[in-house]
Amino acid sequence: SYDEIMSFSRVWTGFDYQQARGNVEETSWSGNRHDPMKIQSAWRDKFPKTDLTGGYIGDGYPLCVDLPDKMFLRKGAIYRLLGSS
Repeated sequence: SYDEIMSFSRVWTGFDYQQARGNVEETSWSGNRHDPMKIQSAWRDKFPKTDLTGGYIGDGYPLCVDLPDKMFLRKGAIYRLLGSS
């Protein structure tokens, strides 16, 4: 429905292009389409977004404030390297 489309579209608010870099030659556009977009928090829609089942996107996941303090430092925590340095 129209309301569902409007709710889902609000997920994508607040994104902005990164600053242009000097090592890319692009004369037709002055932005940066190579780097991930950054989030402008002032542009974000901060209200909950409904899902297609009558709930909200992210329901079922604990809030960060409800997790134990410094949980990622506890014994048995598993770390995954997601990139190279």
